Amino acid sequence: DDPGYMAVADVVAEDTPILADIGLNGMVSDQSQRVFLPSGLPMAVLAQKLWNRNLDYDSFADDYLCSTFGPEGDRVRGYLQQITEGFSAHWLSTYHPGSDAAIPAEVISGLREVRERIDAFAPVMEENRGSGNPVHARSWAYLECHAEMCRILSHAIEAELTGQEEEA
Repeated sequence: DDPGYMAVADVVAEDTPILADIGLNGMVSDQSQRVFLPSGLPMAVLAQKLWNRNLDYDSFADDYLCSTFGPEGDRVRGYLQQITEGFSAHWLSTYHPGSDAAIPAEVISGLREVRERIDAFAPVMEENRGSGNPVHARSWAYLECHAEMCRILSHAIEAELTGQEEEA
């Protein structure tokens, strides 16, 4: 429910230090360790916070994204935050298809804004895909792939929420 992974990373950063408070000295994590699209930030912050519960999340996230994407990692962070917000990750995680619950107008407009944000960020992705650093170049290429998936997903969710079942 969080294609930008930023809400997930925030929750991991907040929850991991609490493990020691409830008497746990580690964690067995049961998910795919290869889920790094659009980035590996949630897994990286989990690993670091398990070792250092006082780690400054914002500094770590900035450093991680700059290591992954290069000098424009801070722009990636802003872009991914916009994707998370556009998909209304918290609302989508509680949505049940077929329920009579009202769909907030901002959810639909947010899905449309996702596509606008992708379009606006596309030149940055294209430019950086040619980075001389192979790690950065590959990360940008993956981000472009992720952008296309988000574009399709936003259309599908919008169609579902507006009663266009076949289109969805």
